[in-house]
Amino acid sequence: DLIEAVSLERKLLLHIDDFHNCDASSRRTFAVLFARSPEAPVLWLTTSRVRLSTDGDLPTASRESFIELLVSPLDEGSATTLASATVVANKLALANTECGRIARASGGNPLFVRELALHATTSARDAELPQSLTAVMDDRLARLNAVQVRVLRLTAFLGAHATVARLRTVSKLESDALSQAMEVLEHEGMVRMTSTRALRLHDC
Repeated sequence: DLIEAVSLERKLLLHIDDFHNCDASSRRTFAVLFARSPEAPVLWLTTSRVRLSTDGDLPTASRESFIELLVSPLDEGSATTLASATVVANKLALANTECGRIARASGGNPLFVRELALHATTSARDAELPQSLTAVMDDRLARLNAVQVRVLRLTAFLGAHATVARLRTVSKLESDALSQAMEVLEHEGMVRMTSTRALRLHDC
């Protein structure tokens, strides 16, 4: 077993992000791994938007060593400050009153604050704000044309290996068409370019 072999050489910290997205098969696999962890110097760190079930997600052997830290949502003042900082960082044309409205609609979710701020700049003034991150992303995806959607999908497919050069090869798009699609995707906050010229999808 790879985890046990490496843990014999050094202590391990293994991080599982967005555990709530795991399907039933993955949860069963992790339950087995959690059960074997007490025998090795391994610390599992999971983040989830839904509380883990000590009955279903954690084997009996792991429950005594299970520590749960609940992260409370931002209060309205902090969420408003974050919305204002997002406006400044992204040079958005939003008034302070809009930042307050975004803060109240976000429910204190920091990621939702950012997405609502970006969404509000492309929506009609005083339009009703989306009620979920999924609704925000569905709306933004609906505004993309076929070429932009294709580039976005190819970026996701290439993952850590995504670069402009590889996208040009795989998509077979002309340089101008690819550049225009990338400009829109970056403006929408869906794709970003790293300092090493690699392409990364937005965390959403």
